[in-house]
Parts: sequence; C-alpha cells; structure tokens
Amino acid sequence: MKNKFKAFTLIELLVVIAIIGILSSIVIVNLNSARGKGQDAAVKQQMSQIRSAAILYEDTTNGFSTGNITPGTAAAAATCSTASTVFTDGSIANAIKGVGNNAGSAPNCVLGTESGALGVAQSWAMISSLRTASNSVAVFWCVDSSGKTNTVANKTTISSSGNDVVCP
Repeated sequence: MKNKFKAFTLIELLVVIAIIGILSSIVIVNLNSARGKGQDAAVKQQMSQIRSAAILYEDTTNGFSTGNITPGTAAAAATCSTASTVFTDGSIANAIKGVGNNAGSAPNCVLGTESGALGVAQSWAMISSLRTASNSVAVFWCVDSSGKTNTVANKTTISSSGNDVVCP
C-alpha cells in the first residue's frame, strides 16, 4: 500500500529549525548593538539637557555653586553629588541619575573657579562612559560649561586650563 499523504521528513524539519536558529541569532546580535547605540544617544541628549539647565542655574546663583569652592580641594574636584553645586540642583541631579543608568556607570563631574582663590565655581565639566566601544577602546562623552562637547577615547579625567575646567 502506498501512503496517500505527503509529509516532511525529519531531516527537512531539522534543516528548517537550524536555519531559523541561525537567523534569530543574527537578529539578537544586531538588536543588542542597536540597544547600546540608543543608550549612547540618550546619554548625549541628557548631558546636553544638563548643560542647558546649568545655564539657568548659573543665571540664578551667579555661578555654578552656592558656596565658596577652594581650588585643589575635594569640592573643586566635585563628584556629581557634591552639596551646594550645580550638580545637586533637582532637575540636574535627576538627569545625572539618568546618565548613569544609560551609561552603566556614574559620570565624573568637576568644578573650576575663576581666580584660583576661594570663590564661587565659574566653570564645570562632566564626562561619562558610553556603552559602545570603538575598536575595543572605551569611549566617553564630555560636556562642559563653555558649550564644548567631545568624544574622548580611554580618558576618564577632565583637564583644567588654569582654574577653568574643560573637556579634553
């Protein structure tokens, strides 16, 4: 007796499943890359918003700190949570948390004074890591009070020009 029904053989089914598995692994790899690029774009956008909010903060307080900052002290080499600075203003502090969440690590923040003496911070800079690397080299995004934005490779510190801090 001949079978009247046509069916797939086991080999044919295994080949189709293998092809589907290969295609899905390619899609997953590309999806992870796109996710990292999206998080990098979010970091850059949030840091741009921080710069805009910092300008408003400076207009209100006549500087980037409400207390005196001595150059060379821990306050001058501020963390992003140093009290009485631009970094602890409500909306700016929330944006800094968002940067940390998207970057996977907290950003570094630095204040600078204009004269080198005890005074109100007159400049600031912030640098954060990005999720996507370039040729296996860590990449960072830097924003400062002068309006400069910069992509930096393998450098987590912010340089100072006199007492002003600027992106490298």
